[in-house]
Amino acid sequence: MKKYINLRDKPELKNAAAAWFHSKWDVPEQAYLDCMTAYLNRETEYGWYLCLNGDRIIGGMGVIENDFHDRKDLTPNVCAVYTEEAFRGQGIAGQQYAEKGEIEASLQAEITSPMIPEDQYAAIVNSGV
Repeated sequence: MKKYINLRDKPELKNAAAAWFHSKWDVPEQAYLDCMTAYLNRETEYGWYLCLNGDRIIGGMGVIENDFHDRKDLTPNVCAVYTEEAFRGQGIAGQQYAEKGEIEASLQAEITSPMIPEDQYAAIVNSGV
């Protein structure tokens, strides 16, 4: 059964999550660990989210201040979005929206870019693009 969690819900997965993201994106594992530790220690509210199938990580994403660009006005950034190939096409990335018909305000505040007006964002999410 798939379960969607915030890393703060299961901080014991920090090392496994950092290793998993590193294996997908080849960003140094320590970079993930540092970012996740700051999140878990409440030094930042930019978070890390996982999809689990049993105890196995099958999808995940982060929300960080900057994803390797010079536009400091574009923050926060969604990063490291990945779903295991066998689980793609099942709506994992948009499951929270599909289940509730809405995105929790706290998560929406983290992932909504000022570049995309809310009505256009809703149209994209609702169209399945």
